[in-house]
Amino acid sequence: MLATVGSAEKAEIAVSRGADAAILYREADFREAVMDATGGAGVDVVYDSVGKATFHDSLRCLRPRGLCVLFGHASGKVDSLDPLDLSEAGSVFFTRPHMAHYIRTRDEFAGRWRDLAGWASDGRLTVAIDRVLPLDRAGEAHRIMEARESPRQAAAAARRGRRRSGPGLSRLSRPPPAPGAGRPGPPRRAPSRRPARGTWAA
Repeated sequence: MLATVGSAEKAEIAVSRGADAAILYREADFREAVMDATGGAGVDVVYDSVGKATFHDSLRCLRPRGLCVLFGHASGKVDSLDPLDLSEAGSVFFTRPHMAHYIRTRDEFAGRWRDLAGWASDGRLTVAIDRVLPLDRAGEAHRIMEARESPRQAAAAARRGRRRSGPGLSRLSRPPPAPGAGRPGPPRRAPSRRPARGTWAA
């Protein structure tokens, strides 16, 4: 797995989380670096959360018939995509998922939550919280995230007068109510053993 990051500090975090290498995309041609690392073959999948600054090069990092998943726009929204770009990049595929379409039903929502909480509780997912702020400083938390000042791209606002017991989600035994639902979710079942897999992450 190859990761692209915007700073040396984030590179250290990416490698500590399992990336084989971290590429500073502001300082290097990350497409060239990816091609060097893969012997010119390209990668199977790109998960791009940066958006405008990386998207078109992300497409060009793929192997023929590879998949690009755009799931964020930290550097700005992608203005346009010419379908011919997909063809010229190697007949690649592109998707821009929206969370709401993956939790359309109560069962889907509960299943996603069980997977997420299960991965956190068994150690496959480490929730990296950069700092915890009280609820009356929620505006500051949003400003930190929007300005991308957090090396972990995360800041949490805790409830007034309460402290988090830790960064994980292992104490959460039930999924929260789905949007519009007023009842608690079903009892937690054993988490899925299918890990999320990818070849390169932006």
